[in-house]
Order: sequence, then structure tokens, then C-alpha cells
Amino acid sequence: MKELNLIPADTYFLLRWNYRRVSIYLLLPALIVLSFVWRFQVKELQHTKMLLVEKKTQLERLDANKAVLNDALGKLNGILKDRAIVFATANFIKTYKEGGIKWSSLFETLSSAHFSNLWFTEMTLREDIRKGPDNEDIKVKRFIVDGRAGNMTELARLVALFEESGRFENIVLKQSEKGVLGGREFYNFRISCDLKRS
Repeated sequence: MKELNLIPADTYFLLRWNYRRVSIYLLLPALIVLSFVWRFQVKELQHTKMLLVEKKTQLERLDANKAVLNDALGKLNGILKDRAIVFATANFIKTYKEGGIKWSSLFETLSSAHFSNLWFTEMTLREDIRKGPDNEDIKVKRFIVDGRAGNMTELARLVALFEESGRFENIVLKQSEKGVLGGREFYNFRISCDLKRS
């Protein structure tokens, strides 16, 4: 089979030439747009690299500061522990001063009375709760002394000593019981009193 070309050769050449020219005209703006996009992407990439270097520098500075902060935090924790110990000690001293009894001065007072026939078997300090004048609960330190006296005179001197010391109030002779041991009379006693609140 034979092919027939009905388009003259010069027209065919013009058509091809026009097609190339149109392609060049279309291709040229596309190349210009692509070059602008490429330049924009290159600039954006350079900017991103610069930001990355800047962030890396900031991160290195933060790592250096982290060591300093950890050291300062360790010192602060040590100070807080020391502070807690100081406050606990201060609270203990405050509690002792408010409600404690100075045993050494009490023993000194008792021994200065020179009791010849008086023996202490037990001394107790305990905390009681009582109703105050406005019906509120009040903590009271109760001092209880158990012992033996050779006669009632010694026992009376002991009660008088508690009254005159100024440290106690509500002094009560709770128990006084006569007994005999080895042919000698003695009195078992219990004295109860409250420590004065300061």
C-alpha cells in the first residue's frame, strides 16, 4: 500500500517550524519559573541550614548550662535538707521548753531538802487533756511521784516543797497508805501535780 501525502512539503515544513516555535515559547517561561523555584528552594535550604546550626549552638549552650543547673540543684537540695533538720531541732527545743521538765533542777531541789526517811520508787511525766474555763481542750503535763516515807512529817515536807517550788499547781496527795516493814512503820504515797504552763 502506498501512502499519499496531501500536504505540500513547504506547508508541512511551516507547520513543523511553527510547532517548534510554539514549543520554545511555552518552554521558555516554564524554564524561567523553574529557575525561580530552584533559586527559592536553594535560599530556603540555606536558611534552614543556618537555623539548624543556630539551634545546634543553642542546644550546646543549654547542655553546658544543664551541668551548672544540676550542680546548683544539688546544692539547693542539700540546703533544704539542712533547713528541715534545723526546723525539726527547733520544734523539738520549743516543745521541750513549753512542756518539758528540767529533771536536773528538780532533783537538785529534792536533794537540797535533805530527807532522811523518804524514798522515791517512781517518777512519771504524762500528758493529759482537760477542759479549760471556756470548755476548750487544754494539754496538761501531769507529774506523778510514787515513794515511801518513814513518817508523815517527811511526807508533809515533800508536799510543801512541791508547793513552794513554783513549778507545780494542783498538787494532790493521791494515796497515803501505812505499812510495816521489818518492824518499822512506813507510808506508801503517791503525789500528783500539774506542771505550770508558762
